[in-house]
Amino acid sequence: MTNRHLAFVFPILLAACGSPSTTTSTTAPAPVSADAGSNAAVQKVAPVATTGQTAAQIAPKAAPKPQADKLVLKRLVLAHGIENKEPLDPSSSFNAKESKVYAFVEVENPEKLPGEVSVSFEPPKGKAQGEVKLAIGEGAHWRTWAFTRQAHEAGEWTAVVKDAHGHELGRQTFEVQL
Repeated sequence: MTNRHLAFVFPILLAACGSPSTTTSTTAPAPVSADAGSNAAVQKVAPVATTGQTAAQIAPKAAPKPQADKLVLKRLVLAHGIENKEPLDPSSSFNAKESKVYAFVEVENPEKLPGEVSVSFEPPKGKAQGEVKLAIGEGAHWRTWAFTRQAHEAGEWTAVVKDAHGHELGRQTFEVQL
């Protein structure tokens, strides 16, 4: 084939394969291996993406990672702040003019799997105000905290900690004073 013929064929090949701006992803084929029962080589071919597919769209789906189901609440401390990952000025009484009430949570995680807990703050009357979801890491013990800016109604409030399934792990009451 002469250069003149190649110049004509090359643009046609580009059109058939997709332009350079098209997202195309392929997966390399598996290595060739010999079949134990014959002299013939067998090649295992991985799926190949079509024009516009990404590698994530053709990759096999990974199984969801197991989640912790046996979390145990070790400490629930209400405080005016958090410093060095510990409750600062723990209290069971807060002024309604304070900007935040912290709920410090320490969880034992015997499975050492990732998990989640939520903290809600229940006012004296009515439903819980806000639910703060907190991730629990893969360690045996995990410390984290949540806070509310809504504790302005006088009376007895309750901080409630629940696991990802909605099971209550613990609660602590606190007083808000005007």
